[in-house]
Amino acid sequence: CVTASIFNGYVLARSPFHHSANYRTVMAYGTARMVEGRAAKEAALDRMMQTLFPGSLAECRGNTEQEIKATTVITMTIDEAAAKTRSGPPIDDEEDYLTVNAWSGELPARRSYAQPVADYLNPYSGRYPPKAASISPRKRTSKAPSSKATSSRVSTWPTATSRTKVTFWASPMGRKRPAKDAAADACLPHTQ
Repeated sequence: CVTASIFNGYVLARSPFHHSANYRTVMAYGTARMVEGRAAKEAALDRMMQTLFPGSLAECRGNTEQEIKATTVITMTIDEAAAKTRSGPPIDDEEDYLTVNAWSGELPARRSYAQPVADYLNPYSGRYPPKAASISPRKRTSKAPSSKATSSRVSTWPTATSRTKVTFWASPMGRKRPAKDAAADACLPHTQ
């Protein structure tokens, strides 16, 4: 079983009981297995890097044999999945709309990248490395929240997929950083 959640913000209502949160969550069930062999691990890790940091593989050195051995890659065939979401304004008791004079609404959460901070051993010192320009948060289109309080508070939907695969990876922490000559190791992210 694998679960993932995204917190989208708080929902303040006219009574504490109706305060809530907007979120998206998914739970996937299936069979997981370790990916074996250098070529299969490299392919999975390359896909991850290209998804998270487009274009950065061209600047990085390849993985060493020891790094590949120290990294576990797990793939999972999803047999079934279920998702649950909550979005929109608060849904209060009918009488509270007319009688309670309290601010109510949504406090959206924001997820964004801050200004890049160069590694002190960064050979690009003083300017952005070329790959930093391609790493930006994905733009989302937002719809205006519905003003109707009759909309469903929580939506759930089961989805069954046939032989869908997802891949996870893990890497050891605590790698030591060199004191000099970081040019060969300029690939982000570093563990410290």
